[in-house]
Amino acid sequence: MLHIKELRADALFLIIDFLGELNIVDDVYELFFVDNAIDFEYKNPNKPTKAEIKKHNELIKARGIDLSKSLIKLIITNLGRSKNAIYELLGSATETDAETIKSLKMAELVRLIVELFKKKELLNSLKPLLELFARETNEGSETNTIV
Repeated sequence: MLHIKELRADALFLIIDFLGELNIVDDVYELFFVDNAIDFEYKNPNKPTKAEIKKHNELIKARGIDLSKSLIKLIITNLGRSKNAIYELLGSATETDAETIKSLKMAELVRLIVELFKKKELLNSLKPLLELFARETNEGSETNTIV
């Protein structure tokens, strides 16, 4: 049985290519910064209480779970747009190749997709990358776009 290995630098480029081919970069941005934004402020940011820290950590954990679920749903919904890109991405992430992934049973393929997009290092690396390419609109509205 194949498993997703620790994600390396090359995987990030394949993931970005994959998201681009699916044409869902804006949707992924919305998931990170709009749909799953954490609305929390410490009363005194310089000296948070233990209860505030605990609540904030719980919110972050819940956000991560929600992000994973939403990202997986978005990927699976749009998967048909680029099957070769997912084969290549999963081949790299499992340290095999696209042909090996292509020959998997359907349940195994879906399991690997879910496993990949649940990886913490994936979520942690996508957020700053999306922030880098985000910009405010000229009108000063709260709508962000990806360039």
